[in-house]
Amino acid sequence: MNGEAVVIKEFILTGLDCANCAAKMEHGIKSLDGIKDASIDFVTKKLRLEIYKSADQTDVIKEASEVIKKIEPDVKPEKINKKNHGEISAGAEAGSRAQRLKPARTGIGAVLF
Repeated sequence: MNGEAVVIKEFILTGLDCANCAAKMEHGIKSLDGIKDASIDFVTKKLRLEIYKSADQTDVIKEASEVIKKIEPDVKPEKINKKNHGEISAGAEAGSRAQRLKPARTGIGAVLF
């Protein structure tokens, strides 16, 4: 599956109030089949899944929800819908991030910060 395209799915974890629980959830979700990577930002309560395109997304998301529920039954994942989320090839995301980080320039050549 290395180098295979992935689909990005993001969720807000409503009711998450335990950083240790978030770390346990992240670790459990990362071990699921079909997951390239998973991360939970405790501050924003955001779960980000990188699911291999060849995997059954519905099943992977269901399994991730079960991991969450087992660790913290009151936490509910709510899907975030974004226009720019979809399939990306491995390595493509880093390049697109670099493009967004280029400083803006004015007409006189100054860089705005």
